[in-house]
Amino acid sequence: MTINIIDPHVHLFDLQRGQYEWLNSLKPHQKSKIAKNFCLQDLKLKGDLSLAGFVHIEAGFNNAKPSLEILNIEKQLDVQGTCTDFSKPLLAKTAGSVDLRLEYADFIKLLDAQRACASCIGVRHILNEDAIEVLRHVNTLQNLRYLASLGLIFELHMPLHNAQTISALVELVAQVPDLKLVVNHAGFAPINKSNNKAQNLSYEVNTYHQWQEHTKTLSQFANVSLKCSGWEMLDETYSFSTISPCIEHLVQTFGTKRLMFASNFPLVLYCVSYQQYWENMVKLATNIGIAPEQVCFENARRIYRF
Repeated sequence: MTINIIDPHVHLFDLQRGQYEWLNSLKPHQKSKIAKNFCLQDLKLKGDLSLAGFVHIEAGFNNAKPSLEILNIEKQLDVQGTCTDFSKPLLAKTAGSVDLRLEYADFIKLLDAQRACASCIGVRHILNEDAIEVLRHVNTLQNLRYLASLGLIFELHMPLHNAQTISALVELVAQVPDLKLVVNHAGFAPINKSNNKAQNLSYEVNTYHQWQEHTKTLSQFANVSLKCSGWEMLDETYSFSTISPCIEHLVQTFGTKRLMFASNFPLVLYCVSYQQYWENMVKLATNIGIAPEQVCFENARRIYRF
């Protein structure tokens, strides 16, 4: 039986036209795998897996003019916006870049330039170490309310194990109940290394428990969904048996209708091939008792409005 896949987190690179300054910070072995052009033809699945669509997430093409990244992606694709004809070779959505700290008028201008593109479904601001400062910035709430008024998705990119950032995030989410928020990379779940004899085991376990509590807190908001991906950013030698407990926890908290499996292509190549990753994720879903079609296709189709 063929299993359709919509991959809701990929990055296509065009090194000749884009900036991608973050690639300069990669280690040599990482650069050798991903510091190159990646286009539509590199998203290939075979056998019982069929790629029906994907969501390109901004990758630093041009953060000053993020609409240029979306336009560059759309040049490669036959983008039909809200088209639901899955007989087409591949459907695509895009999420561009924003800075939530911008003055309201500048935020509107930046956002409107992106949503003028047919494929644009949302935006991302990589928070990470700036999370508290951004979440509590005087302009952030108003900007998120404008984003919500347009029905666009906000891609939340930050670790979920810090109590202070979670507190700031919860305050915002409570004030913008109609904001469609999608957590990237499972909130950077600290992979439990208890079987790997990690030197900092006590820290890992404590951080993992904090992540569990905070994802449980976020799951109480019906407008929050989550993508399971990005494992290689934490541990390039991870195994699918070590991420299984993380996903089981997320199923228990978010349920099966607000979870999406994603690849984080091309970074997934640090560890496995694109084909092998999806074969493993389909198997993992089956092993923990959830339908692969739901977390690998249906939820992404609904949430990203394909």
